[in-house]
Amino acid sequence: MSPFKPTFYAPFAFIVSCLDRLSFRWKFATVAVVFAVAAAGFLHQIYAHYRAQAVVAERAIGGLGLVRDSLALMIELQLQRGVTFTARKGGDDFTARLPQQKAAVRSGIERVEAALVRLDSLTALHPRWASVRAGIERAIHSTEDQSSAQSSFDTHTAAVNELLAWIMDIGDEAGITATSNPALYHLNLAQIRSLPSLVESLANLSGYATGTLLAGGRDAGITSELAGRVSAVDIVEGHTHNRIDRISRLLPDSLHMDDPVVRELHDAIRYVRNTTRSSTYLSPAPVEAADLFDVATQAIDAATRLHVDHLYPRSVAMIEAGLADVRRTMIADVLVLMSFFVIISTLFAAIYTSIRRSVNTINEGSALFAAGDLSIRVQVQSQDEFRHLGEQFNAMADEIASLVEAQRAQAQRLSGLLRNTPSVVFALDPHTLNCTFISPNAEALLGPADHAAPPDLEHLLGSIHPKDRATLRDGLLAWRDRGFVGMLSGTYRLAHDAAGQKWVELHHNAVLDDAGTVLEIVGSCTDITELHHAHTQLELAASVFSGAREGIIITDPQGCIVEANAACSDIIGWSRDELLGENPRLFKSGRHNPAFYEAMWRSVKDNGYWEGEIWNRHKSGRDYAELLTIGTVRSPSGEVLHHVGLFSDITPQKEAEERLRKLAHFDPLTGLPNRTLLADRMEQALLQSRRSSRLVAVALIDLDGFKAVNDLHGHDAGDVLLKTVSQRMTESLRAEDTVARLGGDEFVVVMSALDSRSDIEQPIARLLAAINQPVALENATVKVSGSIGVAFYPQREPIAPDQLMRQADQAMYIAKQAGKNQCQVFDDNLGLVS
Repeated sequence: MSPFKPTFYAPFAFIVSCLDRLSFRWKFATVAVVFAVAAAGFLHQIYAHYRAQAVVAERAIGGLGLVRDSLALMIELQLQRGVTFTARKGGDDFTARLPQQKAAVRSGIERVEAALVRLDSLTALHPRWASVRAGIERAIHSTEDQSSAQSSFDTHTAAVNELLAWIMDIGDEAGITATSNPALYHLNLAQIRSLPSLVESLANLSGYATGTLLAGGRDAGITSELAGRVSAVDIVEGHTHNRIDRISRLLPDSLHMDDPVVRELHDAIRYVRNTTRSSTYLSPAPVEAADLFDVATQAIDAATRLHVDHLYPRSVAMIEAGLADVRRTMIADVLVLMSFFVIISTLFAAIYTSIRRSVNTINEGSALFAAGDLSIRVQVQSQDEFRHLGEQFNAMADEIASLVEAQRAQAQRLSGLLRNTPSVVFALDPHTLNCTFISPNAEALLGPADHAAPPDLEHLLGSIHPKDRATLRDGLLAWRDRGFVGMLSGTYRLAHDAAGQKWVELHHNAVLDDAGTVLEIVGSCTDITELHHAHTQLELAASVFSGAREGIIITDPQGCIVEANAACSDIIGWSRDELLGENPRLFKSGRHNPAFYEAMWRSVKDNGYWEGEIWNRHKSGRDYAELLTIGTVRSPSGEVLHHVGLFSDITPQKEAEERLRKLAHFDPLTGLPNRTLLADRMEQALLQSRRSSRLVAVALIDLDGFKAVNDLHGHDAGDVLLKTVSQRMTESLRAEDTVARLGGDEFVVVMSALDSRSDIEQPIARLLAAINQPVALENATVKVSGSIGVAFYPQREPIAPDQLMRQADQAMYIAKQAGKNQCQVFDDNLGLVS
């Protein structure tokens, strides 16, 4: 199909060629921009028209204000003319008014110039104003020089005429009368022509007539002048009357002939006119010159009020109303244009959306189809050429889908197998060892990289940890040199794992053809991190388990032993094989009651562990102490899997503690309590006595003849004697009585819970008998006796244990002095031995 070629004119072809370079979106954007620029041009034209009208209105309002100020100046200048003319005709009262009137003229000049400064649009009038002001200055000067009354009058009249022409120039420059509104036209014309002319004719007549009345003399020339001025007033008044009548007809609600200011102006003009006529022919004149001047001034004031209070405000209001109409028209035009723009834009956007939707549908369908979604079909909603294009696309898609569906199904099946296999599958070129294929699950295992088509061996090695790359590279090269015989396997770390803790297992195998030629190298990469770590942990645990110095026993939840280490066998005497299947109750020593074991297993159950000391029994039958910790191993769900007992043999420590305890509290030779333990036993006995009110007897024993045995037979014989006597004394007394050795051959016996002092007679007799029994030595038999001193507790006065010991000691010495082998009792009532 040949491309479209426009056959119109060259500019159109150029536009088409330019649009051909743009995308569909930019084509519509270009048209939208052109349309927006056109709309902006229309808006600009509307605003420019409004702005021009606003400038005209502002200029007209400014011009009317300048006319108002100029008319006020003209009236002041007219009054100055009348006052000057009358004063020079002999009116002394008017001479006094002249300075005030000149000041009023100066003030009027300043107002006009201030208005000119504010009106930038009327700068063209500045040269004209300079000429007008020069005439006014000449008129002011004429009031001060020696010129005649008529000369000053004519100078003022010339200046007034200049002001009249100036006001007309303002109207022309400001476009005051350039309006299509008849009412506004007559209003403005009355302000710049009718009213100024009426005021001038009236002021001219009143000034001239007042001066004539003061001069007194009237000739034919003066009479003719007055008559001419009266006629001028009649003519101008008629024009003004006609102008006001037109305004009242056009604007009935603004001004009409019956308004007070209009009637006042009419009455004052008629009075001046009639008075002037009568004064021309009557002698003496019917009125005073000053009265005539004042009435004329009132008429001029009425004309001023008519202008300031009625004509000027109404003109300004009508101009502003016209400007408001123009503004409303502009807003309406803008709204119409914007509505048109919105409608066109909406239609344009709808057309664009319709076309774009069809294009997007086809584009998206094409993209999805190209991406591999062969089931995609496009549904074009528009009833135009795009629908036909969509139907052609669907037909083409059906044909392509039918051709590739089988291949795609097979490829998807293979891809699914490779993607979901736990190992990464790859292929290498046998000559270059470059990777020619790698399965899609490679990134999950080997880390982020372009594994779709790795270029060379180094790229594949990049996934391996730097410390293992050389091993893998050297292994592959050596395997290739051997002709790829057998399978190449190895375990390596991955590079993307910074800690080097992820491990993989690689297997390589050669694919051969029928002739035995290597076609390709296939390989697999499997994540064995968990297996490797488990193996490592098992090795570590086994090392710790077997090498620990503490015994370790592992039981099942029922308490059967499932494992024991070598240290356990060393401590308890049973071998591992003998322990397996047994219960730890096998080790019970019988030293602990059932409550001890109940508390232990309650702690294991509630807290998950127990720790403490326990006595168990060795296989040989001996008891041993161990420090035992029992812990609980639970599953993730909290189920108890095993109990682990960790223990160590602390029997040597216990024995050392017992030895220390005996050294601290017992005599090393006889095994009897020493001074320290004796003091504790005495404190307990005295405390029990205070609670029970029963007696305690403290007996101090000294062996008679021990020194001779020691000197004759030696210290070893003396030690045998001491041990034998100690044992005999202990056996002769009650279990709750205490026999202690103080040192040498001195002993102390504490007997508690006695009801009377006589209760010690039999124990003392047994003690003396036990001491008197012969003791067989290695080479001889010896015999000793004992001297005993006894003191009782409590006594009349409180007594300390050491004082009680001194009393018994005192009684013992008395027994020695009395012949030995006897007992003496300390009488606490008399402080003597009885």
